[in-house]
Amino acid sequence: MTDIRDWIASHAHRSPESVAQIDTASGRRFTYAQMQERVSRIAGHLRQIENVAVGEVVAVLGPNSSDVFDVDFACGRIGAIFLPLNTRLAPPEVAFQLTDAKPKVLMVGPGFESLAAAAIAEADLPIRLIAYAGGEGELDLEAIMEAGPALYSAEVRSPSDGWTLLYSSGTTGRPKGVLHSHSGVTMQAIGNCVPLGLSPRSCGLTFLPLFHVTGLNIFGHAMFYAGGTQITMDRFDPMEVLAALADSSYGVSHFAGVPTIFEMIAALPGFADADLSSVEGAFVGGAPSTKALLETYAKKGMPLIQGYGLTETGPTLTVLDPEDAVSKLGSAGKAIMHVDLRIVDESLNDVQPGEPGEILARGPSVIGTYFKRPEQQATSFADGWLRTGDVGRIDDDGFLFVMDRKKDMYISGGENVYPAEIEDCIAKVPGVAQVAVIGIADEKWGEVGAACVVKRPDAVLTEADILSRCETQIARYKIPKVVQFFDQLPLGGSGKVLKTELRKQFQ
Repeated sequence: MTDIRDWIASHAHRSPESVAQIDTASGRRFTYAQMQERVSRIAGHLRQIENVAVGEVVAVLGPNSSDVFDVDFACGRIGAIFLPLNTRLAPPEVAFQLTDAKPKVLMVGPGFESLAAAAIAEADLPIRLIAYAGGEGELDLEAIMEAGPALYSAEVRSPSDGWTLLYSSGTTGRPKGVLHSHSGVTMQAIGNCVPLGLSPRSCGLTFLPLFHVTGLNIFGHAMFYAGGTQITMDRFDPMEVLAALADSSYGVSHFAGVPTIFEMIAALPGFADADLSSVEGAFVGGAPSTKALLETYAKKGMPLIQGYGLTETGPTLTVLDPEDAVSKLGSAGKAIMHVDLRIVDESLNDVQPGEPGEILARGPSVIGTYFKRPEQQATSFADGWLRTGDVGRIDDDGFLFVMDRKKDMYISGGENVYPAEIEDCIAKVPGVAQVAVIGIADEKWGEVGAACVVKRPDAVLTEADILSRCETQIARYKIPKVVQFFDQLPLGGSGKVLKTELRKQFQ
């Protein structure tokens, strides 16, 4: 890729009256011509009034909204880096990301003013606040639309310039910034458009959080690249999602979710009679899908499309076509175009076909380094290949099977949870001598956290002491559902906790 193309400006020129966005919470609809005007006004304000320069960060903290995409593309237009913050984090966690990224501007959505204020106070940074709407006299996006400068086309820059910054929790307990460039975001959109069948006639429904790579890129960015219609819901509600899928005035053709979400929708009383015939592509990822789930949706005439990827890869690396879902049950599919995969041993040598090893990935949508993390280069990348840390195998037909996720990570309701963050929090509780957190099976969420704690001698410590600390320091979905006290934890020869033994005890 030799230059940067402005997707919104291009579609506004070619098909100005096509519907670009529908915001279900507010009921607003915008054509590509209207979205172009909104993006232009925000871009002009950020550049000329807020003096946001190329490479500086603009953050957003709030619920899903069409406004978020407006800010996203305005950042892309001026060369700023767009950072959607996780609204489920605790103030100290948001403060860490603010301190690390140092955004010049923070857009705040309704209901998140107190979280923003607490995080900014802890980060102690001069950050300009702009409300989505109705900021009690403060500047908001709608005021920007009515007055001020406009920037109608992208400035000439390098495709390697950063566009989106997402934080992926690290195995060391320190979140890592994943910065995707303009070319990376574009190639991921192209890679999703082809196997998932996107076109200007497509209509995508997004209810996954836009601070997640799946919500932002599947089908968010991909739908805008294709010139289709993007419907944004402020949150996931099973009944509202089912109603939207069955609404003929929307004509939803594509949406994405994790297995838990598909199970919740299928369990609704109205699922059996709902007309979902408009849906062409229902993408499921984040965790393995059961045969029963695949069969449930196949009977509805909505075969699920499975895939595999990471925040660092944009996310899509592989896609499993619906016709292969049963014959290749358990597979994540084949690599999409512009993605290369390798399976290697501990010495990074390729293994024989069918043998397990670490999954390595390479391609234009895969990052080449972490944001401000030079110390991660040697352990996370090898000669241009991203080391996923996941164990898998590729069969003789080229299908990838992911056999084990990152060593300690577990997935709860589609959320990646890294125990190191939780262990660091619990270790600060007075009276805790040792702690290990593992993921254990849960019927509703797939997995939940279990904290295995060893008390200090003579310490008086309860489950409530552990949980109360977690409630103020980490996101709710990370808080362990089980706290169990041990006299000692099983250790290996090197002194590391044997989490495999702990998992066996809970099984």
